[in-house]
Amino acid sequence: MGSFQDLVLVLLCSVWCVFHAVNCNAQLQSSQTLVLLQLKKHLEYPKPLDIWKDRWTNLCSSTQQVNVSCNENFVTELLIIGDKTQSKFREEHEGFDGYAIQDQTLSQGFSMDSFVATLARLTNLRVLKLVSLGIWGPLPDRIHRLYDLQHLDLSSNFLYGSIPPKISTMVNLQTLNLGDNFFNGTIPTLFFNSSSNLSYLSLKNNKLKGHFPNSILGINTLNEIDISNNNISGGLQDFNGLSNLEHLDLSWNNLDSTLPPMPKGLKNLFLSRNSFSGYVSEAAKFGREDLPLCRSYSLEELKEATNNFDNPNFMGENLYGKLYRGKLESGMQVVIRCLPLSKKYTIRNFKLRLDLLAKLRHPHLVSLLGHCIDGVIGDQSDTNVFLVYEFVSNGSFQTYLSEDSGGKVYNWSERLSVLISIAKAIHFLHTGMIPGFFKNRLKTNNILINEHWMAKLSDYGLSIISEETDACGVNGESPDSMQMKRLEDDVYSFGFIILEALVGPSLSAKREALMLHERGSFNSQDGWKQIVDPIVMSTCSKESLSIVISISNKCISPESWSRPSIEDVLWNLQYASQVQATADGV
Repeated sequence: MGSFQDLVLVLLCSVWCVFHAVNCNAQLQSSQTLVLLQLKKHLEYPKPLDIWKDRWTNLCSSTQQVNVSCNENFVTELLIIGDKTQSKFREEHEGFDGYAIQDQTLSQGFSMDSFVATLARLTNLRVLKLVSLGIWGPLPDRIHRLYDLQHLDLSSNFLYGSIPPKISTMVNLQTLNLGDNFFNGTIPTLFFNSSSNLSYLSLKNNKLKGHFPNSILGINTLNEIDISNNNISGGLQDFNGLSNLEHLDLSWNNLDSTLPPMPKGLKNLFLSRNSFSGYVSEAAKFGREDLPLCRSYSLEELKEATNNFDNPNFMGENLYGKLYRGKLESGMQVVIRCLPLSKKYTIRNFKLRLDLLAKLRHPHLVSLLGHCIDGVIGDQSDTNVFLVYEFVSNGSFQTYLSEDSGGKVYNWSERLSVLISIAKAIHFLHTGMIPGFFKNRLKTNNILINEHWMAKLSDYGLSIISEETDACGVNGESPDSMQMKRLEDDVYSFGFIILEALVGPSLSAKREALMLHERGSFNSQDGWKQIVDPIVMSTCSKESLSIVISISNKCISPESWSRPSIEDVLWNLQYASQVQATADGV
């Protein structure tokens, strides 16, 4: 009996020893623990670090805002996310150039130099993420002492001055995120070299100036570059060396060259709010066509043109009234739209709106040739306005997307050409006039093809004279936010036009919820092969198709803030067209 008790005692002692041996091995070296506690002091005891009680606490743990990973008694990953966001501050303090701000940054006693010196004692650190902690000051060169770092994220803080050149010696870095700070120097000329392993670079939302550093073009491991919303100026050189690049965002800068060659694998290209010459800049210019200027017509002239609006000339009806085919005295064929006039307008207000609509002339817009008002504006009796448009003879884009129509079916390059043309028209509507024209009822059957096979958008701008206009201020929203929503509405609608060009017109008969569900198939490796129109599949290059799928997904994102501008949509479509032309040997 005694021998059995001795055996149990030995086993219990063994288990205790094994358990405590493992537990001891999980603990940090005391020097590493002291470094973490010193960092807590440097950061002025932020609430997420309340879990770091003292040097006897096991600091190798994880919460939603803090993660400390350890290996062989050394810290290998350190992640701390605070609550000192600076988005609102950025809007109110454009002149920030480095100083302590109460309730926004760490105190005046904080020293970035001492803080980084302490960090450098974590010699085995591979991942460092310190976000929204109110860290302020210049980033010291000694950051390069963390030479084993693979991922560095210091975003959403108050760092300013220049990016330290010695960061380029950190050849193990795979991701570098210094975005949402206040760096205001130039990007170092020798930022990185060809021995770098960097795949992700974000310097967005700073105040960086000077030229785009061409040394970046030698890092062929780069997959994503985001330097948007800075003051980068000058031109760009050939990006073809970045063979792995899929995402490039240089929007909201001061770049002014032509668009340089881009790598074939590029999926997302964002260059809006620059001064590039070529594609996009031409889209904002007024179109010149050999069509008469918009003028006023009498009701009698329109009755004569339509044989008194006889049934054989009736073409259909939609939200914006009835459509009739007509022929003017000059012999020109026209389309006449009749819509009821809102009683809320004064004569002066309505004529001002009509004049704005008449000024919209662009090669890819169906031109307004004239108008007629039947009745007295502001009167209680019924008042109609007639709009006279050029006649576009070759039907709608929708009829060229299916073999069921019995006629010509567009291949991928032809579909891209139409999409680019309509994107130019929408870009013009948004930017070519002040105020811009939004909420333009974008559908494939409102895209018409003329006798020269040129695409033109119809049913645009009519919200300015219809009942649905002037919704600013509803539910407390500002006019600016409403304008952004209107702009995004067009991008959202155009996303479904792109989707229909990819999949075919049968999609348009489905409810939007089902379309969004089907859109999810694009995200799988082979799902899109089952959905994309066979004619598209047989006439496209994989790279070109991938670019368009990616931008269409962004356009129809449920979150309006994440949708691209129409300018960025246009850039991506034009880039996809270039890639396709190269594949076709054109």
